[in-house]
Amino acid sequence: MPATQQRRRVVDRHLPTTRRGHSAKPAPAKLPDRVTADAFLRVSFSPIVLEQRTNRPEDEKRTPEAVQAEFFQSLSYLATTYGFTPTTEVDTLPYPLNIGHVLTITRQQFNPLEPDARLIIIKDDKHLATLATVKDKEAEWGLYYVPVRPLYYLIQRRTKSPRTELICCIYAYLYQVAKIPYCTDDQGSYVSSEYDYIREREQEWSDYELADMEAEKDAGANYIKEINGKLIKCLKRFNKQRHLEKFARLSETFQPICEDDHTLLQVARRFLELYETFPEHSFELAQVYNYNQDVSEEEEYQISIDRRVSFIWAENDLVYQYIIENFDAEFSSGSEEGPYACSVLYDKSYATKDELLNSEMFMSHLLSSMAEFITYISKLDDAEYNKRLSTILPTEDSSTDLSAHIKA
Repeated sequence: MPATQQRRRVVDRHLPTTRRGHSAKPAPAKLPDRVTADAFLRVSFSPIVLEQRTNRPEDEKRTPEAVQAEFFQSLSYLATTYGFTPTTEVDTLPYPLNIGHVLTITRQQFNPLEPDARLIIIKDDKHLATLATVKDKEAEWGLYYVPVRPLYYLIQRRTKSPRTELICCIYAYLYQVAKIPYCTDDQGSYVSSEYDYIREREQEWSDYELADMEAEKDAGANYIKEINGKLIKCLKRFNKQRHLEKFARLSETFQPICEDDHTLLQVARRFLELYETFPEHSFELAQVYNYNQDVSEEEEYQISIDRRVSFIWAENDLVYQYIIENFDAEFSSGSEEGPYACSVLYDKSYATKDELLNSEMFMSHLLSSMAEFITYISKLDDAEYNKRLSTILPTEDSSTDLSAHIKA
């Protein structure tokens, strides 16, 4: 199979596809027999992991009293929602062992009520020790990578057409509210780390290696540096509150001219519905990481959803091809797509259990809406498509004729 064809085995990255076959997972290496004297050393424990104290101002709030108060208040919310009586064994052990002890007892009470959910403790910038439930949902294979280059071409025209403004509203929602990772964010996301890796290696790559990537034959060694400036420019454009404030108005006043305009309006209204119905839900919140959970052997061979959802510069450039090659290599080694998580934080009370389904509904609709939007916005990255589109649209709507800016 030619190298180019190998790189393109994963083509429909955002459209649901049939489950692709995978080779058998490699059998784990058999460890030699060991004496039983040290058996306790091989037992897996799940202790409460305490964050290393630093001189940050927020660390002053992370006192034992504050951590315990938040944890037991969260436990009260959980017990009220599911109708069980929380344990009273809260003072039998000193802090933080008492939290670990209570968590173990609470899991024994909770697991029969929700056998498909995991009960964990969340500790982040906003929570000291809040209980959360996590359910894993199967998802069809797909890469939900929102390309930024089409938006860059649009804003280069320096005109504010209703179409461009509505698209900016969608980007604003995905970044500001849904918390989709941006490829230049210093948050350790998968795509941003790939950009950093390629940036570090770009000086080592020969011109021949760069020329092998079809879309970037003339990119040169400064490609990552060049697109980084453009990515930052686009982020500054849509990372503004005013786009969210006028989202509803634009969704009502936008007048479709062609068939793809109807698609844009339909997708925009779906995102607006998510924004209005689930204003506190986000992809970032749903994919909480359980610091105390051991990674199972099965999870080691999964491509997690947080690696498959992100903003990206383009769908046919050096970085994208590199990511696709990595995924293809993992598939060849027996990996498969992992589930996505649906999380509920018990930092408040819930009137009914139906409210707990909001996280599942949000994630399902978010991913499907992103798939439709990616299909639409990707067309604006094609020169021939924009030439045809410019013959349909009115002359004054020049912001959509991008053919002069896009390499054929």
